[in-house]
Amino acid sequence: MILDATERPVQRSKDRGKQRDDYSGKKKRHTRSPLALVNPDQKILLFSQAHAGRHPDVYASIAFYLNHQEEVESYLKQRQQKTQSIRHMNEARFDPQGLRDRLLARTVDQQR
Repeated sequence: MILDATERPVQRSKDRGKQRDDYSGKKKRHTRSPLALVNPDQKILLFSQAHAGRHPDVYASIAFYLNHQEEVESYLKQRQQKTQSIRHMNEARFDPQGLRDRLLARTVDQQR
């Protein structure tokens, strides 16, 4: 899953507190950040309204997880299973036993 926040310029508020919340030191202007959460199939899972503050992406990630725990856990389990199957396939193709010794021997041969 990919979470992205893009800072968008907003008009400066007359309220000092909001000015402080909206000001981006990075952009040197007042901004807000809408968030998009996309899965690997490029399906948009979340597109939020623009948020102020320093870490809106962190809060949105936590909120998404809390509101969609079963889906996220299922997705993570699928990714873990896929990772394991790829690891087993690679270990079957490339025997890891003695790999270090083979690499060291190759290095010694190349130095001669």
